[in-house]
Amino acid sequence: MKCEKCGIDVPNGEAATHLGKTLCEDCYIDALAAPKVCDPWAVYVAKKEMGGKTELTDIQNRIGY
Repeated sequence: MKCEKCGIDVPNGEAATHLGKTLCEDCYIDALAAPKVCDPWAVYVAKKEMGGKTELTDIQNRIGY
């Protein structure tokens, strides 16, 4: 059996089906954990609430280090 996305041979019993395609484990995981685009509204609100302030607070600095 071959993965329909990357074309590698997949041993019997290790193939997964996603949206009608037979995939290897790596391609199946990639299909399920696809990166998500940032929410533009959330970015806008966060920037607006910051009021132009771009420096971290003392607590944020302590968390980061």
